[in-house]
Amino acid sequence: MCNNHQETFTHIWFCPQNQSKIAHIILNSRKQLLTLVKQNTTHHFGYHDLDHDSIWSHENHETKLTFIDIIKGIVPKFLFDQINIAVKDNLVTRRIIHAFTEKIYKDAMKHVWYPRCEVMILHEKTLNISNRIKKAKYTNRNRPSIISRSINLEHVQKGLKGTIFSLNYG
Repeated sequence: MCNNHQETFTHIWFCPQNQSKIAHIILNSRKQLLTLVKQNTTHHFGYHDLDHDSIWSHENHETKLTFIDIIKGIVPKFLFDQINIAVKDNLVTRRIIHAFTEKIYKDAMKHVWYPRCEVMILHEKTLNISNRIKKAKYTNRNRPSIISRSINLEHVQKGLKGTIFSLNYG
């Protein structure tokens, strides 16, 4: 929690305080993926085989898949195809991707999410918010208001087209 911006899912991953942590996770996961592929093929496989204009980026993008999408468990088709070209076995490719995404998930939890939770718990304690208060059921009278926002459906549709394209073509 940086207290400089409203904490949202997006901000957690793009917060300047987490940028070096995410960059480190990207670097290590790419190295691990390269090692996993090399262990399962006799073909030459290098970093250039993993080059892509967006999947190793930790910037927010509306229509392209980025590393944050991989953290969420979305695997670009490009990645599957590149690995499968080298190992020539769908099952082995899936196992490699599973190990790759599992490591990313664990690293993201360890280096970004858990430290954020620890800070949040300390913050709640300073505000005297107990577990009992957090678990208390809200009635309609005391339920916090939900801020509604308008959604431009045309924008959503364009974003979905880009996402579907990225899923199909990397």
